[in-house]
Amino acid sequence: MKRLFILLALSVVSAHGQTPEVNVITKAAEALGGKNRILTLKTLTIYGYGQQVYQNGGLTIITHRGNVDLFKEMASRPATQFPDALARNPKPIKIRAVDDHLVLKDKSMELHVYRVISNSHMANGIFAYAPTARVVAEGDLVDEGWDIVWWGNSYPDSVKYWKLQVDRDLPVHGNMHTYAEVIELLTKQTRNAQDLCDRVEKSHLAMQGCPVRNGF
Repeated sequence: MKRLFILLALSVVSAHGQTPEVNVITKAAEALGGKNRILTLKTLTIYGYGQQVYQNGGLTIITHRGNVDLFKEMASRPATQFPDALARNPKPIKIRAVDDHLVLKDKSMELHVYRVISNSHMANGIFAYAPTARVVAEGDLVDEGWDIVWWGNSYPDSVKYWKLQVDRDLPVHGNMHTYAEVIELLTKQTRNAQDLCDRVEKSHLAMQGCPVRNGF
């Protein structure tokens, strides 16, 4: 589990690509026995969430195949206005693409990477699952800070589709929760979204996403 927790800790490192963030990667690599022991998961199609740090640190980024060309194109752009450590010392981007399912394992643990199912927020999302610990590591499938959510069905749909046994959620955003707490949060947030849609309709207005049609 140590590798999984370090991986998620790196996923929330800021995207500036400066010395403090790179030092985090260096220290983590030392603890694990080299940078080839660290892989980063890009759960969303967002270049800025730490990608400069990972690229500058020489790490391999795991993302859905549908994101690869976009990430490569973004990584090739020069930072002309605010050059960071990567701009001063350019390095090629390293990507490992995922279609539906990827298995990563060594002597200490096994980690599965899956494609996110039926999500209106991200077309090419992925998440990680540690079967021994029955833990899901994800970004934007659930967030305790949300008041409303339009894709509340995506998390349970993904769990059901891939036939996973989940006890706990390890999110990029927020605190760790049990899976039962995740479902409770998503149910409440989906209900709040529909309540908002009802108020919009009563006001004779229109709002993108209304009515809520996620089957949750």
